[in-house]
Amino acid sequence: IEILPGAGLRKGNAIDFLAAAGPTQLHSSCKGYHTDPTAKGKQVTYAYNTGEHEMDVEIVSLDEVVALRSLI
Repeated sequence: IEILPGAGLRKGNAIDFLAAAGPTQLHSSCKGYHTDPTAKGKQVTYAYNTGEHEMDVEIVSLDEVVALRSLI
């Protein structure tokens, strides 16, 4: 059994984490956002984010994946 570290790992902190903890693998959601105009209407809302991302859905960001992969 191998424990796969992941929560909060992104391109900005992955190198330091790998150097400090020494895992051979890691997990990252590489989260990004995409605006969805159907998230909220006049009388109904399907929005689950708040603030600046209220009208967005979460996606896997190809840019985040490429950036993280280039560091490893």
